[in-house]
Amino acid sequence: MSNFHRGQSRRDTSKDIKKASFLKTLQELGGTLGEVSSQISEDMVSEVTKLKRDIVQSVKSATDFGQDVVQSAIERGKTAQQETRQFFGNKLEQNQESLRKKLDENQTAKEAAARAHIELIDLDAVEKFVTLVLTKFPNATPEQMTQRLLRRQLFRVSRTSVVMSVVPSKMAESVGVDHVEIALIQAEIIFQIAVAYGFELQIPECKNEAFAILDRVLRANRLATIGLSATQIIPVAGGFINTGTDTYLVYQIGNTAQQFYKSLTEEEVPGETLEVFIEETQRRYNQRLW
Repeated sequence: MSNFHRGQSRRDTSKDIKKASFLKTLQELGGTLGEVSSQISEDMVSEVTKLKRDIVQSVKSATDFGQDVVQSAIERGKTAQQETRQFFGNKLEQNQESLRKKLDENQTAKEAAARAHIELIDLDAVEKFVTLVLTKFPNATPEQMTQRLLRRQLFRVSRTSVVMSVVPSKMAESVGVDHVEIALIQAEIIFQIAVAYGFELQIPECKNEAFAILDRVLRANRLATIGLSATQIIPVAGGFINTGTDTYLVYQIGNTAQQFYKSLTEEEVPGETLEVFIEETQRRYNQRLW
């Protein structure tokens, strides 16, 4: 009897042991699942945090890249702008130098032509003509004689300019008037005024004086011509403008010559008046161009 119960008791104990073991297993499994769940949560948080960092870094990298692109574009723009300015600056300097060279060459040719016209003037004829006029007006002062001679030259140049403005150049030459005649009239008045003030023409200085007077007037005339508006130089009105310009030049040359030779009568040191006159011209009109 007792054996049976002992035996039965042994069988019940085994069941209890198995039950306790199962519960322990469940607990261990629960703990394991908890740990796994916790680890998974931690891993997820870690991954999310890492993902956020990657996103932030990516955004920052993209921003930096954008800034680099913008900065690079700005730098390239500045470089291109500087290169463009340098290119056009070099071209402008080259063009200015080329223009300056052409203007100098043109001016040299003009000065040579002026001196050639001066050489063409018959100084003996000028002296004889002025002497003849002086015999008709023996009491006239040099200033009065100058105005009389100047009026005559103004009439001559006006007639010549009008013919040149309405008649083709070849036809004008056939009737005895051309641009050379106008140039000679402009230079001739200088020698006439010199005789009116009692100066001889057969000396080298006289031709240098004539050129210096022409140089000053033509420099001043260039500045005045630059001030003309576009409507004043249209072809239709060209003839009238030429007439006025030629007459104006003779008038200015005559007045300038009168001032020069009046000063020359008071000269104490030979050559000083001409030297001072040329220096003053250069100060007034630093541009040599006519």
